[in-house]
Amino acid sequence: MANDPSMWQLFADNQTYIHSFSPGALPTDSLADPDLVSDIVLWLASDASSLVTAAQIPADKGYLKI
Repeated sequence: MANDPSMWQLFADNQTYIHSFSPGALPTDSLADPDLVSDIVLWLASDASSLVTAAQIPADKGYLKI
């Protein structure tokens, strides 16, 4: 999850949904900087990722494994 105003607005608008998660499920101590996420997007849009097709690349600091 990225640390930007749109994420915080999403949390504010959907408090019931957010509170349905167990306390440790959402990373609040180390949110991603949007620049880090955009680096992944730029790589996917470049020729360097030409071997990657139909793949999901999570940018979640490992929280997918929880």
